[in-house]
Amino acid sequence: MSQHHFYTTHQSQKTHVLMGWDRPLQGYFMVIEKGEMQDEPYWSNLSQEESHPKTLLPFIVVLEQLNIKIPQRMIIEIMEDGANNAGNKEVIHVLNDFGYMRITDQSNNVNDINAMFLKYASKGN
Repeated sequence: MSQHHFYTTHQSQKTHVLMGWDRPLQGYFMVIEKGEMQDEPYWSNLSQEESHPKTLLPFIVVLEQLNIKIPQRMIIEIMEDGANNAGNKEVIHVLNDFGYMRITDQSNNVNDINAMFLKYASKGN
């Protein structure tokens, strides 16, 4: 499974968008979490009729409807993950006033990367 994290603010709430390719199910997924940790996500592909589509288009439509803008490079990379049947990959995408940054988890220690990102993102915000 590939996992691409994007952290932003939506409707004045911290928002986490998780998207990627699910290799065992051979389809894409997307989960949106808002605010503090909730029992249920704000939006999940699992609540959709076609939970793991073969294209990102349904998720791009949802993001547009919600007015959540994610980096174009993230979309391209997720599509490449599907084309290459990628697995065991985790990436954090950052887009802020200073530009775009991509952080990969080469050590499979994503908790440290998420903590680092949250610390980075909280500066100046």
